Amino acid sequence: MSIPLPVFIAIPLIVAFVLPIFSSKGRAFAMFLAQMTTVSLLVLAIISIGQYRVYEIGNWSIPLGINLVLDGLSSLLLLAIGVVSAAAMLFSVRYMDQYTAKAKYLSLFLLMVAGMNGVVLSGDIFNLFVFLEIASIASYALLGYVVVPLLVTVEIRSCTDVETVSKIQREIHGGPHTLTFLAAFGAISFVSFF
Repeated sequence: MSIPLPVFIAIPLIVAFVLPIFSSKGRAFAMFLAQMTTVSLLVLAIISIGQYRVYEIGNWSIPLGINLVLDGLSSLLLLAIGVVSAAAMLFSVRYMDQYTAKAKYLSLFLLMVAGMNGVVLSGDIFNLFVFLEIASIASYALLGYVVVPLLVTVEIRSCTDVETVSKIQREIHGGPHTLTFLAAFGAISFVSFF
């Protein structure tokens, strides 16, 4: 079975841009759609094992056009990306319940997967760089993904007793690491406690 190579990039990109529509009302459907996207990419990666193809987008030749290359190494890397992304998506179902902007997280995650698939399939250095930028920007945004409302931060900064801070800490579903993070960036001043 011959799978068009742009599917590995187009499916997560399209779903990543559709998911913010389901930001508040369809959170369960957004999570289901993201999970099915990563699982379908894993299935497509399994199907593509052992194939060798060069796909020229728009039927332009290699010096002028974009080409995607599938060989043994890229098949193996597509499989690895599929396994890790499907496992990470299944793990993040329960973990992301504590945050409010789940659809944004899912979009960033799928953008990162699309960028990594593009890096693996890219046949020239320019498109490799473009897909590397997509994957790295999305991964940087995922690394900094801590949703703490500004109002809570201002409330923490203005409070002076430990009980109020622990109450706010429970409200934002954080642990001691959340308070440490907020204190490191000046959102909390522990000077008033001593």
